Amino acid sequence: ATAQVVLLPVAFGMLVREKLPNVADFLGRYASFAGVVLVSLLCGGVVAQNASMTIGSGSNLLKKVILSVLGLHTVGFGVGYFASKKLFGLSERVSRTISIETGMQNSALAVVLARSVVGSDPTLASLA
Repeated sequence: ATAQVVLLPVAFGMLVREKLPNVADFLGRYASFAGVVLVSLLCGGVVAQNASMTIGSGSNLLKKVILSVLGLHTVGFGVGYFASKKLFGLSERVSRTISIETGMQNSALAVVLARSVVGSDPTLASLA
């Protein structure tokens, strides 16, 4: 699951950048926007698929889901920013970019990992 979400796209991007730099430059203009749209659709689809179950099960599960999402993103964005800024001394602009990329990848990775972990158990799969 991790390879599909993280390693394969990165390896593919590196290969395109190395072998077809003009294509990579052209696609790079649209990649950020496309990434945001695709991650939004992926996460939105999972939320829509499980909305009735989450809302119908009472506020306890909904609170846990909201706290989990907020916690994941707070840690992801925070570590991305502070590690790049404080540990590596990168500029403000680069640190913000790393923070955003880290947070966006966390969203997609969390969805894929949740689905792979709960896989065969239908009760747990409905929570992913």
